[in-house]
Amino acid sequence: MLQELLAVAPCLHPDTARDDARRLIVDENTLRRKSISARTWVFKKLGLRYYPQTAPQATARFVTAVQSQSDPAQLALTAYVMISWQDALVYLLGSEWLVQKLRIPGYAVSTQEILDELERLGRRRAPVISAWSHTTKQSIATHYLGLLRDCGFATGSRRKELRSPYVAPSVVLFGTQLIMGGGEPAAAVPEHALFRVLGLTPADVIDALTELRAEGRIVFAVQGNVTHIALKEAHAG
Repeated sequence: MLQELLAVAPCLHPDTARDDARRLIVDENTLRRKSISARTWVFKKLGLRYYPQTAPQATARFVTAVQSQSDPAQLALTAYVMISWQDALVYLLGSEWLVQKLRIPGYAVSTQEILDELERLGRRRAPVISAWSHTTKQSIATHYLGLLRDCGFATGSRRKELRSPYVAPSVVLFGTQLIMGGGEPAAAVPEHALFRVLGLTPADVIDALTELRAEGRIVFAVQGNVTHIALKEAHAG
């Protein structure tokens, strides 16, 4: 849904993003869908991924982050962070499977490998997955690989080769806003799984936070096991 997101996001206000998106997609048919059911379906999908009704603060931060991005690659990664934050399966696949494979140069992945990983996760981590039909798992595997391609983690169509994209400090800032906005302490940020699904190490996160501090966008200090981060409201949505 990345193209639909890009078409709608510039017209949203952070504090009323979900209502704005509904009006644009369903009422005004900005995306030019042929039927009301098609418009409703698009809004439902976008709403679940990017404008969750239960997380208005995260939604506002996301819209602010997207609207401040000028680089399409970093915009796609910002969307990936939001999806990972909202979708437990994307989060689980990213932290359990993707992070390991990104360390292997030129690793080529197939749909069958994602199916195998879903089977493993169903046995060890999320029993509900085992109850899904093969058709459902096949659809998930296909869409997950498409997500990786669209967000910069893979190239190719049939044969997808994984790659570690450059993650800008602005994307790390958005992830930090989500983590701390969710009530987690600053000390949890560098090693948080949300950054692991981006392929980042704690050292990578600290480097990005240090750059954000140099730009005056956050207050940041780390010494031993003590981490201090203060987000500035002008950049927090």
